[in-house]
Amino acid sequence: MAARWRPKYSVQRHDHVHTRYGFRKIESDTAETMIMPISTDEIKGAMFDMGAWKAPGPDGYQAGFYQS
Repeated sequence: MAARWRPKYSVQRHDHVHTRYGFRKIESDTAETMIMPISTDEIKGAMFDMGAWKAPGPDGYQAGFYQS
């Protein structure tokens, strides 16, 4: 019985996503900046721009822990 209904209610895996209408093309100079290494100054700047006691990151620590 389950084998009969499984194809109708199971999630199908799609190896491609249609993005033709959803996203604009990234210009080549912008694309190049996206693959450049991230500097420690950029990381520090991003950490100090965050609200100190907002939602914690994946490690469970809030930005304020790193800011102090």
